[in-house]
Amino acid sequence: IIAYTKDGTEKFRFGHEGSGFADDNFGWIHAIERCTTGICALDANARDLKLGTADGGFVGALKLDKLFGLSYPWIPDFSMAKDGTAWFIAAQDRGKSGVAEGFVYRVKGL
Repeated sequence: IIAYTKDGTEKFRFGHEGSGFADDNFGWIHAIERCTTGICALDANARDLKLGTADGGFVGALKLDKLFGLSYPWIPDFSMAKDGTAWFIAAQDRGKSGVAEGFVYRVKGL
C-alpha cells in the first residue's frame, strides 16, 4: 500500500513489497480504514487484518478465520466506527451440504 499527498508526493509505504506469505505481505486488499494503530487493511485472500502505524510501520496481522472460528471464510469488507469498534462481514460454505452461511462480527478495540 502506498500513500500519497494531494500533489502526488509519496508519504509512505505499508507492507512488504516482495512475494511470499509473510504477515506483512498482501494478497488482495479489500478495505482500508483508520484504526487505533493507524492503519487497518483487510486482506481477503489471506483472511488477515493487517495493522500498521500512521507512517506505514508494520504492527502485526490478525488471523480473522481463527478469530471468528471459521474454517475457510470469505471476508470481503469491514468498517470502523468512531469508537474503535470494527464490523466485519463473512461468508462460508457449510461443508458439502451446499448451504452458505453469512455472518456479521463486531470486534472492539481496533
